[in-house]
Amino acid sequence: MAYTKLADITWSASSPKITGSIYYNYQRSGADMQYKVKIVLDKLLYADSAYGYNILATIKLDGTTKISTHQIKGNGTYASGGYTYETGWLTVANKTTGTTALSVNIYTTSDPDRINKTYSYSLTVAPAASGIDSAAGINTGNAVCVKWTPKNKDFTFNLTFSIGGTTVKSATGIKPGGTAQYTYDDYIIPHSAVPNANSATVTVTLATYSGSTKVGEASKTFSASVPADIMPAVSDLTVAAVNDVSLLGTDFAAGLSKASWACNASAGTGATIKSIAFSFADQAQGGTASSGVTDTIKKSGSYTPSVTLTDSRGRKATATGAAIEVLPYAAPSISGASAVRSNSAGESDGNGTYIAVQAVAVYSDLNGKNSAAIRFRTRSVGGTWSGYTALNSGELNVVATFSVTQSYELEISVADEVGNSGLPLVFTIPTAEVTLHLRDGGKGAAFGKYAEQEALECAWDAYFDKNVQVDGTLKAGTLEASGAATFGGDVSGTRLRSTAHSDLGATPGSYPVFRDGWLYSRTLAEMRADLAAYETVPLTVVSDRLTGLSYTARYYPMLGMCFVRIYGMINADLYAGDNYNLLNIGSRAPAYYTALAVRCGKNATAIAESSGVISLRPIGENISASSGLAVYIAGFWFA
Repeated sequence: MAYTKLADITWSASSPKITGSIYYNYQRSGADMQYKVKIVLDKLLYADSAYGYNILATIKLDGTTKISTHQIKGNGTYASGGYTYETGWLTVANKTTGTTALSVNIYTTSDPDRINKTYSYSLTVAPAASGIDSAAGINTGNAVCVKWTPKNKDFTFNLTFSIGGTTVKSATGIKPGGTAQYTYDDYIIPHSAVPNANSATVTVTLATYSGSTKVGEASKTFSASVPADIMPAVSDLTVAAVNDVSLLGTDFAAGLSKASWACNASAGTGATIKSIAFSFADQAQGGTASSGVTDTIKKSGSYTPSVTLTDSRGRKATATGAAIEVLPYAAPSISGASAVRSNSAGESDGNGTYIAVQAVAVYSDLNGKNSAAIRFRTRSVGGTWSGYTALNSGELNVVATFSVTQSYELEISVADEVGNSGLPLVFTIPTAEVTLHLRDGGKGAAFGKYAEQEALECAWDAYFDKNVQVDGTLKAGTLEASGAATFGGDVSGTRLRSTAHSDLGATPGSYPVFRDGWLYSRTLAEMRADLAAYETVPLTVVSDRLTGLSYTARYYPMLGMCFVRIYGMINADLYAGDNYNLLNIGSRAPAYYTALAVRCGKNATAIAESSGVISLRPIGENISASSGLAVYIAGFWFA
């Protein structure tokens, strides 16, 4: 603030003559007022050069001497001017109202004439802003109590409450009407003022006004905590089977059913829902929705469904449903199957014209709702299949009529009511046994059976005590040698059975590979290709916690290992200590939990779980979706 002129000084006694001015400045320091005084002497005229003058000043505020006998101008014998004296800040303690009395006494102590003159003024007192006496920490949902002492009964006040720099409440024009301590408790901090944490720092600012002029302001902080009983809630969890197979009705079956779920969910008062995670059997589903449909359930057994809600304060609520039985299911198969030539009674007979066939259907009964049907069909070898005939499971069935001179194939198949079929079984029914048979037309002969082709056939074991020479192609289902085996030409086929090491001769650029009793010849390129051969492993997304997802997943059969590389952007808040399922592995799940390498700018672990999912778990600190973090996961496991 600039200086304010109080008055001019004019002293025109016979000697000396003095002209000048007195100024003052002021400021407030809390409850105290502070003033500065400046004395400017423009001209000093001496009547007689033989005399000099000491010009001094005494300054008082409200009757208290602040400056005593201060020399403004010392002795001099020549007319001069332009002398200035300025005090420092002079304090009047506890001055909040009224005016301040200033007296400035200017005097000389030298002959021939003495000057002694006092100038008195009434100075301004700046209004005093109030400080905040107290503002205690509270729980949200309760009224905050702010206390202050007005310095003037005519002052008015504005209150502002803010959290994180955002104003959540303001009250203006408060007029206590006195100077006693005043209490304001008309504001209840709502739970919604702290939506994303368990507590927050509240700043209360008190502004003092004199009329429309702001005198000053004061601030104080305190903590507002959300009470521990303000919790999220989840209830009424219902789970139902979603079946494309109508015969299941409301039952669950592994490989056939999905789970439809719904619940009532709400965040704690004033918060929002951060995530809702549903878990049942081998399925997990996350997001913010309070209902959904899972992928197909793969495991059978008794499972208890659960749903966990996490709100924006990180508080959790969990609800569970009644245990649900997931029925086992597998495609049907055939057991104990046989098909032989027989007589009409079904007794095995190599010369019979009937076929005795029997088989047992193996299937999942699904609580008695499923069944399986067995059927068979026949044809002469190389001929056209007949139509299907039903076969009673577990019973001996005798069918006719089959020529003793012809070989037949009989195929048994099974299908259940779900609509799945098992692998069919095919039996070859040979001709009837005869010692020697010459084929009609003379172009074919057979030992131990009827001749059916233009060739020499033998249905019996044959033993040769001498050499056997084959100039054409030798084909064998199994080739065994108890002694040395010599081949004059190539031995064609994909593999050769050997009881020990076999010397097949050196093949340039290839090497023998002995495995499980079989001997293979592989080149280096083929062996490298064997190692490099892989199957693509499809990964399916469990939840939308990652966006921009890309991955590579490969299974290498020669190594028995699955390698993955996964990339995505984190799209939801992840809380420390919780596991978040990201992807389903499918049929290549590890036998045991396996740690994977993960990088996301935060401390976290990634796991390939034996249940068939890849999960992410923050450690030590939460991962915020707003941080825009990319996550990289890579590693391998034995599958």
